[in-house]
Amino acid sequence: MADQSVNQSVDTEVVNTVSSVDMTVTLPISTSDIGALIGHSGSALNNHVIKKSGNIYTRDGAHANQTNLGIRVQIESKDSKVVASITAVSQELCDIIAENLEKHVDITMKKLTAPKVCKFIFKTNMDSGSHGTGKYIGARGKNIIGTKACCTEALREANVDVSSIRLGVEDDRFLHKNSFNKMFFIKSSATTDNKVLISFSAIYPGNPYDIFKVIKPIIIDSVTNMYPKPKEESAEPELDFLCGHKTQDPVSSTAVKSLEDDNGCYDPTSSSTNSSPRYSPESPRLDDGLSGYGPDA
Repeated sequence: MADQSVNQSVDTEVVNTVSSVDMTVTLPISTSDIGALIGHSGSALNNHVIKKSGNIYTRDGAHANQTNLGIRVQIESKDSKVVASITAVSQELCDIIAENLEKHVDITMKKLTAPKVCKFIFKTNMDSGSHGTGKYIGARGKNIIGTKACCTEALREANVDVSSIRLGVEDDRFLHKNSFNKMFFIKSSATTDNKVLISFSAIYPGNPYDIFKVIKPIIIDSVTNMYPKPKEESAEPELDFLCGHKTQDPVSSTAVKSLEDDNGCYDPTSSSTNSSPRYSPESPRLDDGLSGYGPDA
């Protein structure tokens, strides 16, 4: 029984250790390019470097049955440089990984630096008839051409070197999420529930956000200016532009009634109110003896 327990303890202590080799490679990229090189959740690095290298290493007969390759690739920034730390079971496998990583870097940087079409969608409420999209386009495209010219000038002033700029408007439709870079909804005071898509596209080799932050306020203004907010009614008296002063509220029937005498006649000289008009000098009377007035004139 004692020997059996010893043998069991010895068996549990046996560990299958795998030796590893470390390697460091400096990559000719900037820190801002690391994300594109790795990919979403490391998918690009895993598919094009790690899995590819493992398949090449186990393809020949010498390593066909080897399953634990211990591959680990970490890309990070050190001392203003981007380096890749590679770990694997052998130097041969590390060399294969370094070779595939170099190819992956070249392809990724070509994609990043090559001119590409950047497209932005602005969604808003707008009629599809002459009072909506027709008004936005304008006669012979005057309005939409003006908006495009404003975008072009703003991009030039911001030193965003783009080409082949296009601006269009169409009715709302389904768009695949990979067919544009960004979608933005513009709120307007339009009363319609109909929605349209204003699309802006241009060829640009850099970050698409460089374009979006420049054209965004211009496209928003082009939509909101079509539906200006109604002016709120002012509580101040309106201006009489013919006389140059503020008009007064009309005299109420109660105030007019107070100016009547006992016989029901309108008497503007009544002392019950001070708002009656006064004239200076007073109008001449028929019996004041002035020539030209009275029955004996």
